[in-house]
Amino acid sequence: GTSLEIEGSKSGATQITASKIKLAGGGGGGGGGGGNKPELRGPLDVNPNPANKTFQILGVPINAVSASSFQNAAAGTTISSTTFFATAKANDIVKVKGTENPDNAIMAEEVELKD
Repeated sequence: GTSLEIEGSKSGATQITASKIKLAGGGGGGGGGGGNKPELRGPLDVNPNPANKTFQILGVPINAVSASSFQNAAAGTTISSTTFFATAKANDIVKVKGTENPDNAIMAEEVELKD
């Protein structure tokens, strides 16, 4: 149940060489249970699959079928899921927030195209 923030660089298909690790969130005792939303930012492994609205970041499967927010950070605009899946390509940097399912996949709620 501990949240970590890990920064580093990609080394191999699904590995990160960490340059910084710290405890994330937590402090302050504001009992807001349920605030433990995984967030992942990194390069897309391959082009996203528009048919089933999935993609992978560093080997972590992402399902965006229920995502309610898609952003293009470079343009500072909200985009549709159709636009995201039509424009995002392998190695583009994407950030997702959502919930983790038992298969260690992230069910995305928010998707942000960084490149």
